[in-house]
Amino acid sequence: PLLTSTPDQMPSPKRNNSSPIVFKNTPAVNHSNLIEVELTKPKSNERCKYWPACRLAEKCTFYHPTKPCKIFPACKFGDACLYIHPQCKYNALCTRKDCVFAHTPAHTPLQPAAAPKTKAMYAAAAPQPCKYYPNCTNINCQFAHPPNHTTRACRFGLYCTKKDCSFEHGQVAPVDKLKWSRLTTT
Repeated sequence: PLLTSTPDQMPSPKRNNSSPIVFKNTPAVNHSNLIEVELTKPKSNERCKYWPACRLAEKCTFYHPTKPCKIFPACKFGDACLYIHPQCKYNALCTRKDCVFAHTPAHTPLQPAAAPKTKAMYAAAAPQPCKYYPNCTNINCQFAHPPNHTTRACRFGLYCTKKDCSFEHGQVAPVDKLKWSRLTTT
């Protein structure tokens, strides 16, 4: 016996009794009203080693503590703790490796920038002339760089061909000083 099915015997597909999808007419996006949002990297779970003197402040990618440690003095993390500990009375001079108090890094206080030292300031303190003058390129050279330094004689003397030689070359001696003459005794 062959089984055949008639359309009356076929199960009908299930239909949803939902309404058709209707799209609302929305105005176009106005780009002038959009607000730019700056994406920031999430902060590291490592405490900033420069805190509380970190110069980057909010831009720093490391964690800056804001709340006191609730388990202090039982906290064993010390300077690595993500919470604030009281300051160690020995601070940077503390020698205990397991000290649970906070320690600020040893640093010198910031001072206003001083005027840069010039070569003229060093000339008074160091009378010895620079052996590389006038071609000295060391901006921190502590030797003298006077404009016409003439304390040592040039080894080439009058035959020196260097235009800006800083050594003494002497004067041309008169001809009568260069010739031998016999002393006359009368």
